[in-house]
Amino acid sequence: RIIKNEEKDEVLTSKMSFENIDIVDQTSQINIKNIDLLSISKLINGVLSGDSEISFEKISSKSNQELDFELLNSSAKFSLNNFPYDSYIDFLEAIALNEDSNKLAEKTKLFLETISKAGVEIKLDANSKDLIVKNQKMFQEFDLKSNFILSKKLNEMKFENINDIFEFANIELKTDSKSFDDMIKQNAFPLEEKIKIIDSEDKKYKILKLELKEDGLYTNGVLAFKKDELKFQQNNISDDILDDNNTNLSYSYKMLDKDT
Repeated sequence: RIIKNEEKDEVLTSKMSFENIDIVDQTSQINIKNIDLLSISKLINGVLSGDSEISFEKISSKSNQELDFELLNSSAKFSLNNFPYDSYIDFLEAIALNEDSNKLAEKTKLFLETISKAGVEIKLDANSKDLIVKNQKMFQEFDLKSNFILSKKLNEMKFENINDIFEFANIELKTDSKSFDDMIKQNAFPLEEKIKIIDSEDKKYKILKLELKEDGLYTNGVLAFKKDELKFQQNNISDDILDDNNTNLSYSYKMLDKDT
């Protein structure tokens, strides 16, 4: 069901907490402990801005009683600003009404043109500790900060290069030095010769800063990939998506708090 906002301004807040979530099937199990969810959105004159946050004490996955991965003390925050929500709903309505291809293409171009002019901004920040994969510790600390602004040329509908989607992108990755050095020793960083990593001032962390500019992708201030190297590859997508035969799936959870 598609709901279009008829009010001038609207603020929505939701908050949930769960002490324990278990998702189990015949051979695997996913467990999440002490997860908190918080979402705040503002809809003003048809334009949506908001933040969504998630944090948890631990998430782990097992297959046949063996650990696949485990991640501790993690959080993430997703922010969206200047998103033309009313135009987005009009676009969804065109899809729901099964309009002919010409009208749908027209609505799609109009929606992308509205986004292009809006200056939509996307932010994603995350941090976590102690990622273990197959009983091997991958890192002790990890931090991500990122910021994206959608391209003003989206309405041209020529998605040949990453610059056709993003006008600006800035990503900063930081991990503890020991974990990165271990990854280098195991040849788990194939772009080492192409991308130079810098040390933090206290030498405790390795830092990678990525910045998308008009002429290509920069890493720690140095042009690493020219614009032509950022073109999308043409791939054939298989029709075999998922095997639906296994229906023995169950889950359980314990809610601590809910405030909507």
